[in-house]
Amino acid sequence: MEMNWSQRLEEGLVFTLPLMVMDATMAKSTNTVTATDLQAPVNQLFHALALADAKFTDVVTPNVDTIYSQAFLDLSLDGVVFDFPKTDRFCTVEVLDAWTNCICVLDATRFEAEQASFLFTGPGFGGEVPQGMQEIKSPTPMVWVLIRTLCGGPDDMAQVRAIQSQMDSYTLTQYRDGTKAVKPEGFFDPAKEFIPVRRVMGMSLEEYFTQANALMAKNPPAPEDAPMLEKLAEIGVGPGLTFDRGVFGDQGEQLWMKVKVGLMDVDRSLARAASYLVQSGGWLYFGRPIAEFGTAYFYRAVIALVGFGANPVSIAVYPKTDRDVMGGRLNGANRYVLRFEKDGLPPVEEYGFWSVTAYDSATNLLIDNPLDRYCINDRSGVNYNEDGSLEILIQQEPPAEGGQSNWLPVNAGEFHLVMRIYLPGETVLANAWKPPVIRCV
Repeated sequence: MEMNWSQRLEEGLVFTLPLMVMDATMAKSTNTVTATDLQAPVNQLFHALALADAKFTDVVTPNVDTIYSQAFLDLSLDGVVFDFPKTDRFCTVEVLDAWTNCICVLDATRFEAEQASFLFTGPGFGGEVPQGMQEIKSPTPMVWVLIRTLCGGPDDMAQVRAIQSQMDSYTLTQYRDGTKAVKPEGFFDPAKEFIPVRRVMGMSLEEYFTQANALMAKNPPAPEDAPMLEKLAEIGVGPGLTFDRGVFGDQGEQLWMKVKVGLMDVDRSLARAASYLVQSGGWLYFGRPIAEFGTAYFYRAVIALVGFGANPVSIAVYPKTDRDVMGGRLNGANRYVLRFEKDGLPPVEEYGFWSVTAYDSATNLLIDNPLDRYCINDRSGVNYNEDGSLEILIQQEPPAEGGQSNWLPVNAGEFHLVMRIYLPGETVLANAWKPPVIRCV
């Protein structure tokens, strides 16, 4: 039977894309001499210093609930020690391997001691773990540590920064030498100031798979990937292999462009991954096995494009909708009400929280408004009705007197809403609790 080289090429792109995006993101995020609020050298933390607002355009669908702290680790030569404080608010440390699989999530509210120390180690580590440290083993030397700390707004930033100031990272060698306070300088390369996904998807066929093969040699695929690697070996894709462009003849770049364009068609790709999406009332969210992908390669690739660094559902779910109860697209020309009945707010576990954020559908960014208010959440000073229900007023113009505390401003055109539920309750995970519908008034 004649080989379908286009299919094999697509399988190669789908399988390796998360690894390639992770590598490009690490290159961009560590492209600095010293730590800033956006970048830090390898193995060092950097901290965002403010919540996103309408001027923020670095990423789409920005979060306005948590402040991010991050570090990209290289565990190929040394372990990395991570010091972290116990907190009295939602604060999680998500640890992702090179393939975007979640190794673990540390919950800082559950630490036994006021300050905890962890040792991140790679697959080749054979040393001793210092007393008092918990070892976190990664199957790959490339690791992304992504920290989310709940922030109640600008007035709460001082408390968030106090938590950030108690976080630290340094190599195991520095720990043993007593030099952990010394932060080695990194390097700046103007060529690495790119948008990671654009950089990856802009590569030529040979450039892409040559780099992917090299990355796989350093960051081994999982044992369950063996059947896929056997297929990809037919085109020279795999750890330590030499990519064989010749099997595609003169059609290589043409086929390459076709499979890239197909995967980047978000609507089409989401339709292909529909079995992993959870319909909850009129809302839709990414379900299991997000962040714990196993062999769900296409789903993993889609998330690398539209939800890079996503949490497992046990930590958070993000229902989204762009429709009202009648099926009409949400548009600022109308006024809407999102009504939570008494005892009908999103169920969350201890230290969990929820929010509803509005985004401009044309840009997927926050909507500029006179209140600088981008979401309504469980920390907002909203007014409840006499029967205990909560009504969020979603409209472009300010509501009548007395309604501004419940007003979620939107733009003049089409918009969509994202409901974030952190530490969701069991009824959410079982899809027994449904988000309320949005009514046009």
